Amino acid sequence: MKPNVNSVTITGRIGNEVELHKTKNDTPVCNIRLCNKDHWTDKKTNEKKESDTWVTCVGWSWVAEEMNKQAKGEFVQVTGKITNRQRIKEITGKEPFVYTVTEIHVESISKLD
Repeated sequence: MKPNVNSVTITGRIGNEVELHKTKNDTPVCNIRLCNKDHWTDKKTNEKKESDTWVTCVGWSWVAEEMNKQAKGEFVQVTGKITNRQRIKEITGKEPFVYTVTEIHVESISKLD
């Protein structure tokens, strides 16, 4: 069996209020934003530094229901696939702005703290 090369595992704190929505077909969907922090010490100044990376995670069906059990601020681990989709932003009097959204299609979520 070939390994799944589109696989990602990320840990972080949930940065938004978790809300479960339903599609027109009554399929549960849940979006969360994970904040992943990176810490390091600047070698030249010996100053402690930190940066945040925000990741959008989307779960469908039973995974969405599991995501909905989590709360803002909880430390979680998410496993899934990286997906890209194009969005179009309409701007009055201008050409539509087309951009790409990268997000994780969640396959599992676990609370870590």
